[in-house]
Amino acid sequence: RPDKLMTGPANCTLLIPNPRFRPNAPDRVVEHLLLASRGVALGEDGLFFTGRTAQLARIVAWMRGGAPGVLVITGPAGSGKSAIAGRIVSLANPEERARLIASQNLDADPGEGSVHAHVHARRLTAEGVCQHLDEQLVRQGVLPENPGGPRNRWELIGAIEKLQRRLVLVIDGLDEAGAEAWPIAEEVIRLLATKCLVLVSSRELPPRKQE
Repeated sequence: RPDKLMTGPANCTLLIPNPRFRPNAPDRVVEHLLLASRGVALGEDGLFFTGRTAQLARIVAWMRGGAPGVLVITGPAGSGKSAIAGRIVSLANPEERARLIASQNLDADPGEGSVHAHVHARRLTAEGVCQHLDEQLVRQGVLPENPGGPRNRWELIGAIEKLQRRLVLVIDGLDEAGAEAWPIAEEVIRLLATKCLVLVSSRELPPRKQE
């Protein structure tokens, strides 16, 4: 317990480095998708994913086709949309992929590294989705770091256009973005889909309110 409390301008040189920081650590799957892909709830462990073979096979075939566009996984609440999207992301993630291969037979396999970035859209804005995608693409070395910080949607599209390969991006829970769902769909997904393969999971969105 300190005897005296002092306040004043922050001195960043006094920050203590995180002893568990790993500069080359692989990206982890977003927790929501990770749990859904395993078929467990928060705090549970195990692998209980089953079925959805035809749906997964169709998605894998679409990914391998390489044509830019959008593929939407849709259905009512609890129908397994996130489980399917999470399965694709998990099989592309080196760490989670090893766990799945050791425990289950793979009926449809997109391949390691086949998903370049993924995001859970819950409570995110259109710019927030772009920021999450950009940060992952930079960490993986797909895009160079932007000197001005995380890219906005126009900067992100511009950087992707310069690449000589198609990227696969996954956006889960579009409907969970609430009022931002339509801006994300029209201002982010629609633009990304001209150059990337964008896999989206979402319940049907209500009609957009005309302003």
